[in-house]
This record gives sequence, structure tokens and C-alpha cells, in this order.
Amino acid sequence: MNALVWDGRPGRYEVWYLIVAGRFWLRYTLRIPTDPEQEGVCELWFADFVGTPSARKSTFPLDAFRTSRGGWPIELGPGRLTDTEATGAVDGASWRLSLTGEDRPTYLVPRFLRPVASTFVVVVKPTLEISGEVVVDGVAHPLDREPGTQAHLWGRRHADRWGWVHAADAEGLVVKAAGLPQLAFLNGRFARGAAEPGRVRVGGRAFDAPKESFVGVTYHDPDGSEVYCYHSEHGGVALEYGTRAKLDGWPLSI
Repeated sequence: MNALVWDGRPGRYEVWYLIVAGRFWLRYTLRIPTDPEQEGVCELWFADFVGTPSARKSTFPLDAFRTSRGGWPIELGPGRLTDTEATGAVDGASWRLSLTGEDRPTYLVPRFLRPVASTFVVVVKPTLEISGEVVVDGVAHPLDREPGTQAHLWGRRHADRWGWVHAADAEGLVVKAAGLPQLAFLNGRFARGAAEPGRVRVGGRAFDAPKESFVGVTYHDPDGSEVYCYHSEHGGVALEYGTRAKLDGWPLSI
């Protein structure tokens, strides 16, 4: 479920992310522009929720991405992600982590919708134990069997708007993609739901996080258009809201 999907065509993006619950959010990403004359890039992202939430990233040429013939594990600049380890360094932050947990993949979108979906999301390892050390601006944060999760997503275009939640017993998604009505899923099945900044409601449950617990970051589609993602790690729940329009009063770190 983690193997590279990109097959060399333009107009694609791909992401592998790792969450240390309540503390850190790490992303290993590829972006291949729609215009074949433009150069693709790969990036390492690091977000810190230990103090005031903040994020940083490093960008590399596409040839800094390396993988085996099978497409997994991956190396990206100074970073590496495998079934059992995650390493990387971004602008004063670094991590060297061991990962323990089985693949128990959950697709957030039902199978019959995948042929028309512009983005695919699979939570590969919903329950990890993470040990090791994260260093942020010279301050070490030791980890000892901390809970976490790892996922893989890829596609042609981010959704126009989404709300996402990961909790111990819930993988929820509320999404509005171009050309489709708003849809909601709980653990890969249809559910009723709605999303707004700081709150996701899905399957009769509501998940909230305070504004000050969010970090804002800017994504870019393969065609260069911007998408704004606001992510929180609060109270054992990962919560996210994405939109094509910046939220007034919600700062962006990158």
C-alpha cells in the first residue's frame, strides 16, 4: 500500500505522511507539474505541535527522490521512510524514529468511487508505536512507544474543500471535489457529515479542536494552484480542514 504509484506522467502528486500523535506531523512528498516543461520537485515537511504549532519544509529537485524497483521503501534528500524507520532533517529539525505496527490499510473513499476520484487516500498503518528522537532547534524530544499513524495519498488534484479526522476508532472524511457533491465517509463507508474550520462532524460524531492548536500550510496542485490546509494534533485526535480560500485570522506557517 506504500509503493510508489507515480508512473512518470505529468500532473501528479504523491505524499507519505507520519503522525506522532499530539506532537509531530512529517510529510515526504512529490509534485510533478502538469506542464511537462516544468521541473518536478520533492519535499520534506515537518510540523511541531509541542509548543506553539509551526511548520517548515525543504524542497529538492525530483532526482533527490530514490526508491527500489518495487517502489518501496523511499528516500528523499536526507530523509528515509520504511516499514520500520523514519529519518529526515528540515531547517533545524531532525528525526530518527523506529516504527512498530502492522499494515491494516483503510481506504477513506469506497472502491466504486475511486475511478472518478482525483485523490486517493489510504491509511496504511493506523496504529503505530513510535520510538526514537526528534530534535527541534537544538531541543531533543525523546519518544518511547508513542502512538502514531502512517498513510499514503496520491492523485491529480487536491479536493476543493475537505475535513478529515483520525482518532483511535475513527477515520473520517468530509470532502467536496470538483464536479461532485459533498460526500462524507467514516472508516471507508458512507456517512452523514459536515466540516468547518476547527470542527468535523461525521457519522453522528463531532470532533473539535481549538484554533490555537492548528498549523496552516500551503499545498500546490500539479497545475500550480494553491490549497490551504489547517492541521491540528489535539487531545489524541488529528483534525484537518482544507480549502481553496485562505481563512481570515488563521495564520500560515508556510
